[in-house]
Amino acid sequence: MSGLPRAIAVANQFDRQALRAYKAAVETYARLPWVTGVGIGIKETGGQLHASAGPVIVFYVTKKLKRVPKGKHS
Repeated sequence: MSGLPRAIAVANQFDRQALRAYKAAVETYARLPWVTGVGIGIKETGGQLHASAGPVIVFYVTKKLKRVPKGKHS
């Protein structure tokens, strides 16, 4: 997917900067074997949502790691 449908972006108040970041993330990471999806969402830490932080890029992966090893993202 190269972009987010305009109706979804407008309804969720995603600005152009968030949409550019989403597109860049899709182009850079979507084809990696452990990435199962890329999206835009609300920041969440410890089960708590932080809507005031603005939109964030969300990565869906096959297995969550505490830290991504350097040089292992390609």
